[in-house]
Amino acid sequence: MSKILSINTTGVGTQITLRCDGDLDTVDAGFSKHSETFFPLLEELLSRNKICTKDLDYIAVVTGPGSFTGIRIGLSVAKSFCYAHNIPCIPLNAMEVLSYSAFDQKVVVGDIICAVINAGAGLVYHQFFSVVDTKNCELQSISNPDVSKIEHFEGLTKAFYSDAKILYNASNEKVGIDLDFNYVITPFSPAALDRASLDALHKGNAVEQNAVMPLYIRGSQAEQIVLKEQDLRIVDCTMNDIEDIKMLENQGDTEDCPWSEKNILDMFKNSVANSFIIRYKDKAVGYLVYLDLGEQYEIERIVVVRGARLQGVAKNLLSNLFSRARDNGVKEILLEVNQKNYPAYRLYSKLGFEEKGVRRDYYAVGKDAILMTKTIVED
Repeated sequence: MSKILSINTTGVGTQITLRCDGDLDTVDAGFSKHSETFFPLLEELLSRNKICTKDLDYIAVVTGPGSFTGIRIGLSVAKSFCYAHNIPCIPLNAMEVLSYSAFDQKVVVGDIICAVINAGAGLVYHQFFSVVDTKNCELQSISNPDVSKIEHFEGLTKAFYSDAKILYNASNEKVGIDLDFNYVITPFSPAALDRASLDALHKGNAVEQNAVMPLYIRGSQAEQIVLKEQDLRIVDCTMNDIEDIKMLENQGDTEDCPWSEKNILDMFKNSVANSFIIRYKDKAVGYLVYLDLGEQYEIERIVVVRGARLQGVAKNLLSNLFSRARDNGVKEILLEVNQKNYPAYRLYSKLGFEEKGVRRDYYAVGKDAILMTKTIVED
């Protein structure tokens, strides 16, 4: 049997578990300062079981999202021990850990579980899972970890996961959220942390420590850009913008298929492709690519920098395209959107795009492309 140490310091409390030759021992300090409580708790746990870190076979650690300080503490400890003793590391995300609390309730194979964590400022982190095995506590993720406005999350859930069991963790927020459906208040627990570690190990998710990175979905407060409308400027893209476009394309978006440098260069070579970039002062915060097909425009790409999302950048890009279409006598604009990208779908619908068809499994199995069009009306 393996000796597995599991660490979660992403929330308001500290959870550490030790599974040793089939037996489980845990410590759990709620509402604690990780910098003050972590090492005494760890020492207590290891001493109680008479083992040293070099005796461990695996170390699992929750990489985020959550408290930035907590994430750094947990990762630093786990990666240091793994490096010093050549121990494989098992990365987990906070929604995975929360989701395994579902096995404390009555669930059956095929149930959909949604783990939700309050991200503050009207946002929630979320991820959906399917119950695979109740005896061995196995889950399978059916979406990637994401952050959304609460209303966008509600729309996505109602549209595609209306039967999901919602597990909500307030994390570092002192107030709850007002969802338009039932949810269960769910704290992080050592038992769920242990289940997540075992399932990840069973799936072969142990890696070298240098491959384990923090999961910052939302970005730190310092990375956020508070936009002022008067400081936004839209200009046509040139070859001088390639580095900025590469930056926009390589943000690690989990549901996206970023363009490579070759894709970007091919766009500049395409005689019917046009693009423009939006800047906040001197910083590129988004860009749009479209094909000029005569009486139609077809949108190929819209990307917004993570720190400026949900502030109207995409709306500004689209409004600029609508103006160009009217000026050039274009009658219709086409696009396709991932059916699971609810914020984008909602924005397009609000701006007058209508569904015209579906391409099944276009992005991946179970991820259809919704075809949408907008008729351009002259002012």
